[in-house]
Amino acid sequence: MTTPAPAPRRPALRARHRAAVDLALSATQVVRLYHGVGAAALLLGLALPDLGQSRAVMAGLAAAMLLVTLVLAVRPRPLSRVACHVACTAGVVSPCLLVATGGDGPVGAAYGTYLVWTTLFAATFFSPRATAAYAALGVAGLAAAGSAAHPPATAVLLAVVTTSAVGAVTLVTARVAAARALGLITDPVTTLLDGRGLPPALERELARTEDEGAGPLAVLVVSVDRFRDVNDAFGHRHGDDVLSGVARALLQLPVEPLLVARLAGDEFVLAARPSRALPRTGLTGAEWAAALAERLRTAVAGPYRVRDVDVTLETSVGCVLAPQHGRTAETLLRRAERAVLEAKAQGLGVQVWQPAPDTASATDMLLLAELRGAGERGELRLRYQPQCEAATGRLRGLEALVRWQHPRLGLLSPASFVELAERTDTIVDLTDWVLAEAARQCRAWRDQGLDLEVSVNVSTRVLHGGALVPQLRSVLAEHGLPPSALRLEITETTVLRRPERAALVLGQLRELGVAVSVDDFGTGYTSLAMLSELPLDELKLDARFVSGLLTRPADAAIATSVLELAHRLGLVTVAEGVEDEETAEELRRIGYDTLQGYLFAPPLDPAALPLWLRAREAAAASPLP
Repeated sequence: MTTPAPAPRRPALRARHRAAVDLALSATQVVRLYHGVGAAALLLGLALPDLGQSRAVMAGLAAAMLLVTLVLAVRPRPLSRVACHVACTAGVVSPCLLVATGGDGPVGAAYGTYLVWTTLFAATFFSPRATAAYAALGVAGLAAAGSAAHPPATAVLLAVVTTSAVGAVTLVTARVAAARALGLITDPVTTLLDGRGLPPALERELARTEDEGAGPLAVLVVSVDRFRDVNDAFGHRHGDDVLSGVARALLQLPVEPLLVARLAGDEFVLAARPSRALPRTGLTGAEWAAALAERLRTAVAGPYRVRDVDVTLETSVGCVLAPQHGRTAETLLRRAERAVLEAKAQGLGVQVWQPAPDTASATDMLLLAELRGAGERGELRLRYQPQCEAATGRLRGLEALVRWQHPRLGLLSPASFVELAERTDTIVDLTDWVLAEAARQCRAWRDQGLDLEVSVNVSTRVLHGGALVPQLRSVLAEHGLPPSALRLEITETTVLRRPERAALVLGQLRELGVAVSVDDFGTGYTSLAMLSELPLDELKLDARFVSGLLTRPADAAIATSVLELAHRLGLVTVAEGVEDEETAEELRRIGYDTLQGYLFAPPLDPAALPLWLRAREAAAASPLP
């Protein structure tokens, strides 16, 4: 008989999570306390006769404070920094207004002491300079409004108001300080643990793993893909609303999370343990973590309603397990982030960390950091390699190849930095620069009478990212180019990663009029059915098969098969990596349409292309190179 799995201890663990959040009382809770106590005191004052106070002012302030209290109680949303400053300003203006309208009224006198609240609030959440500014503003305001007397008959009311204000704020301040000491301060946008509080909290769970035998601990780093587009389209305030929605979705997963935190920006961390019944499921810890990550991606996908638009999110998740993949918070988080980068680069969605990829050196990280902004600094260069018609030798087009004129390392080839860029969104910025520069140069050549087509390589992340087609439209319009002036090259692997998404984007490119070439063809496993359904224009035989065309029968057979397949599908064929005349002649005999390689020219500087063309025309006694 199968023993039923124990019921998850969801309420207890959820209560523990909320207790940690409650310990880190935010500015929202402080403001709610202030307005709640203030509204109660004003209502009490209204019930007493002969206060010598403007009842209209008291009633108006009481209603406003009560409304703020109710709103923050029903929807305890984190306050922005601007809202916190507004609250501080209200803490100065309200007492001064009461004193000014009440003269020696007891309520005015009591609320004069609320400047203590303003000062404590500013000292807790703002800089010392801001604290001094608010204190000075309050003193000046009270001096202008006039002092108030304290008749003995109203001493009780004064004591209640003053003690409530100072006591409540002091309590909150002390608890916030304690939370900071424990590393449990919450993120102001999502009210989750923030990046500072996560490591010590994670270390405590790791200690349970080691000392109490609590079982493996799965740590998942969740990155919202292309979240910058949400901020750009709707603004940061609405972007923060979406992040808050992501946080709620993480807390509502069908598993009890031990920790949920906002690591930074659009990255979150979730830590959970599989059930002790896991062995009976037949899943390994890594498989359980990957399955949880897939459920997580579905849960946080949305949609989220933003300004009457339904926004759906895609996420990449990196998974690690303790103690298998690390025994410290720093190690686990670093490796989970590495897995996220791998998931993004390969378009996988979910990636469990593997030991082999964890070899990135500090040199690589430095190079990646330096690559960001290289285009703006004028360090990137484009070189153009000619593509010639096989039958006539005429120039058919050019492939744009990026180089990096590094200030320390000299001229770097794409192999030195493109793969690094593809691990992060740096590849998006790099591709944007290449597209813009290739279009600019193409326009310049056309102005000189050279009607040339330029090919640009596009990575998996860029093709699947959603911004490629709008970017192309913008670049073509900016430089006054027809869509046929640019051709995009994608790899076979890019299509295989997410074939449905690839088909959608390729269809949009076909509608735009931009041709698409499959680069390095023959190195992947694209099915004939998939290839026939995609809107493609060209196949490029990988250089490894070209180099072995005359010496390896298998390479020759592949080259012939690719040619026959492409022509049956109505696609143009290109052979790249042609370095000698014998290979070129064999490719012509087989029937390839276009040849590319050092036999014709290396990648050329833009200024050298007209010189190459004139030299070629002068020496063209025959169409052969």
